[in-house]
Amino acid sequence: MEPYVTQLRTFLAEDGLSPDQRQILIDDLFVVQPDDPELRAQRGETQTSGGWVLHETARSVAHRSTIEALATRSLEDAAWPEAVEPTAREAGITEWTKAYDTAAGRVLGTVDDEELLAMSRTLPGTLAFFRQTLDEEARYPDPLTIFLMKGDTDRDAFLTNHPTMYERDRKRLVNLSGTWVNDANDVAYWTRQREYRDDGIVRLLVGYLLGDSFRIRLQPHAWVHEGFGLYLTERLTGTRLTWFVQALGADGSDALRQRMLETADWNGMALEILAREDRPRLAELVVAPPQELTSEQLLYSYVVAGYLMEAFPGEVHEILGALGANRPAEAVLERALGRTLAETDRRILQWLEETRAVERGELVVDPVNASAEENE
Repeated sequence: MEPYVTQLRTFLAEDGLSPDQRQILIDDLFVVQPDDPELRAQRGETQTSGGWVLHETARSVAHRSTIEALATRSLEDAAWPEAVEPTAREAGITEWTKAYDTAAGRVLGTVDDEELLAMSRTLPGTLAFFRQTLDEEARYPDPLTIFLMKGDTDRDAFLTNHPTMYERDRKRLVNLSGTWVNDANDVAYWTRQREYRDDGIVRLLVGYLLGDSFRIRLQPHAWVHEGFGLYLTERLTGTRLTWFVQALGADGSDALRQRMLETADWNGMALEILAREDRPRLAELVVAPPQELTSEQLLYSYVVAGYLMEAFPGEVHEILGALGANRPAEAVLERALGRTLAETDRRILQWLEETRAVERGELVVDPVNASAEENE
């Protein structure tokens, strides 16, 4: 056995190995030397009091709580708004409950005052959170106005009386829940349920910031637009209710789509799907156009965004910038992560299993070790 191990290690030390060749050698060595610390390190693992875990898992334990704390603090630290009168343009649309002015924009609505006050702090809080996690120079357009409405009557008044709305858009938007009026930078939501209004407004704001900071658009960056949009919105609202793709299942049904709307445990669903033979894979995901993105791929987009945000906080800004510059996604990810897409698929599944075990108290990962690993 020793000559075999020596030979494998000699091959492993050679220059010019492809990532796949290197991984095959490491996996072969691991079969006979599973407790070798050097080999574990080459496999991208770190030792904690709970055993060996992926470097990504250790980093996530440290950074996930940081992201959650930043979201909470961004909302709590937002300044209280100033109550103001609607402008002539705003007053010409409908009668508003109240209007507020903030450093980030204006907020009006036909909903109750408490909701308007909350959104008046969510508006600057969303920008502050984005700046602290992705782009410190991020900014909203100026002017920017948020309109919160509570049903079809308010929607009809908004669509009919908005001064810069095109007739073709009025007809199309009747069947939607909200919109961003580009010519005026008006963001409006008119669903009856508040959680959908809150989620929809934040999702539109996050989408704008991804586009302005990184040039990420639904077309051609469907998985990035949806995955990061869902992940960041959830940190701020606790919900994932707004998607910009139809996302039918790979079998053409909407069964998984309905589960995703009704179930909070997306990671649990993801584990089920990623364990299947026909699981979504990065190689197909990163080139999927929005009209073809399946519900399985939408779910995987969310998981991948969390993996990058939590496990690669130092690289995610560069990754998004390169993707927004329309560089090939496969090359961008393989360069940033140092692995093939197929190997990253495997590690994401293991990362998801390990972080879920941490959440359930089944695995202990030392925060000190996690922080130290992040700095290596």
